[in-house]
Amino acid sequence: NALVPWVGVALILGNRFPLFHGFRGGKGVANYLGFALAINPVAAIVGIGFWAAGIYFTKQPFIGSFLLITVLTAGMVNALGSSITVLPGAMFNLALIFGLHHENIRGFLSPSQKTK
Repeated sequence: NALVPWVGVALILGNRFPLFHGFRGGKGVANYLGFALAINPVAAIVGIGFWAAGIYFTKQPFIGSFLLITVLTAGMVNALGSSITVLPGAMFNLALIFGLHHENIRGFLSPSQKTK
């Protein structure tokens, strides 16, 4: 149980850098949702609600993804505890997905985006 969040890290990295697609892939949010669904289904369902609300209110899919991954991280810690291996692994997943969206964040915060 303690290493489960670290399996999530491998899942996200495998999705982001797939060997058979020239190391170019997605950002891992949907795959991590499926992974989290098996660990804490309630958190996954609540997270989907936050994801939809984030997109609806901001019109920015990456903000919905941030809300989703935040709820999934809390659900992971709730289901597995906050041991010395679980908490850092869960937080690393959160930071990894936020980091993989750096271009979305930069585009959202750029002055040219705000004038549109």
